Amino acid sequence: MGAAAVRQALADAGLSYTDVQQAYAGYAYGDSTSGQKALYHLGMTGIPVINVNNNCATGLSALFLAR
Repeated sequence: MGAAAVRQALADAGLSYTDVQQAYAGYAYGDSTSGQKALYHLGMTGIPVINVNNNCATGLSALFLAR
Protein backbone atom coordinates (compact mmCIF):
# COMPACT_ATOMS: atom_id res chain seq x y z
CA MET A 1 0.00 0.00 0.00
CA GLY A 2 2.87 2.39 0.73
CA ALA A 3 4.37 2.12 -2.74
CA ALA A 4 0.97 2.67 -4.36
CA ALA A 5 0.36 5.75 -2.19
CA VAL A 6 3.75 7.20 -3.13
CA ARG A 7 3.15 6.58 -6.85
CA GLN A 8 -0.21 8.36 -6.65
CA ALA A 9 1.21 11.28 -4.65
CA LEU A 10 4.05 11.74 -7.14
CA ALA A 11 1.61 11.58 -10.06
CA ASP A 12 -0.63 14.18 -8.39
CA ALA A 13 2.39 16.46 -7.91
CA GLY A 14 3.66 15.88 -11.45
CA LEU A 15 6.99 14.54 -10.19
CA SER A 16 9.05 11.43 -10.76
CA TYR A 17 10.85 9.69 -7.94
CA THR A 18 14.18 10.91 -9.29
CA ASP A 19 13.06 14.43 -8.26
CA VAL A 20 12.88 13.38 -4.60
CA GLN A 21 15.92 14.11 -2.45
CA GLN A 22 14.66 12.75 0.87
CA ALA A 23 11.56 11.03 2.22
CA TYR A 24 9.56 11.10 5.43
CA ALA A 25 7.48 8.01 6.11
CA GLY A 26 4.76 8.13 8.73
CA TYR A 27 3.26 4.85 9.93
CA ALA A 28 1.74 3.16 12.92
CA TYR A 29 2.19 -0.47 13.96
CA GLY A 30 4.98 -1.10 11.48
CA ASP A 31 8.59 -2.21 11.54
CA SER A 32 11.26 0.38 12.26
CA THR A 33 12.22 0.55 8.58
CA SER A 34 8.73 0.69 7.06
CA GLY A 35 9.61 3.77 5.02
CA GLN A 36 12.63 2.13 3.44
CA LYS A 37 10.60 -0.98 2.62
CA ALA A 38 7.84 1.02 0.91
CA LEU A 39 10.29 3.13 -1.12
CA TYR A 40 12.46 0.16 -2.07
CA HIS A 41 9.59 -1.15 -4.21
CA LEU A 42 9.73 2.11 -6.20
CA GLY A 43 13.46 1.96 -6.78
CA MET A 44 14.11 4.85 -4.39
CA THR A 45 17.45 3.93 -2.96
CA GLY A 46 20.29 6.21 -2.00
CA ILE A 47 18.16 8.92 -0.43
CA PRO A 48 17.69 9.49 3.30
CA VAL A 49 14.42 8.10 4.63
CA ILE A 50 13.19 9.38 7.97
CA ASN A 51 10.70 7.05 9.65
CA VAL A 52 8.10 8.74 11.86
CA ASN A 53 6.04 6.75 14.33
CA ASN A 54 4.36 9.07 16.81
CA ASN A 55 1.10 7.30 17.60
CA CYS A 56 -1.88 9.63 16.97
CA ALA A 57 0.37 12.48 15.84
CA THR A 58 2.31 10.58 13.17
CA GLY A 59 0.87 12.46 10.18
CA LEU A 60 1.37 15.86 11.77
CA SER A 61 4.90 15.01 12.88
CA ALA A 62 5.93 13.70 9.44
CA LEU A 63 4.53 16.76 7.64
CA PHE A 64 6.13 19.13 10.15
CA LEU A 65 9.53 17.51 9.67
CA ALA A 66 9.21 17.41 5.87
CA ARG A 67 8.30 21.04 5.55
